[in-house]
Amino acid sequence: MLLVGNGTVLTLGKAMGRLENGCVAIDGGIITAVGDTRSLKAAHPGAEFIDARGKVIMPGFINTHHHIYS
Repeated sequence: MLLVGNGTVLTLGKAMGRLENGCVAIDGGIITAVGDTRSLKAAHPGAEFIDARGKVIMPGFINTHHHIYS
């Protein structure tokens, strides 16, 4: 289990849309939950945690726009 949290989660869903201090739970390469960091850390106490503070977390999205020279 992997948690990526403490960031701003952006989704396309109307119910959630943008979640500050959000977190994404990933198990076996599959997103299993999206919510606030505190709740998901409590639900998965043994999970590896990646701190995304100050960053954007976009579950299920891949940014294909890049510049080779950057």
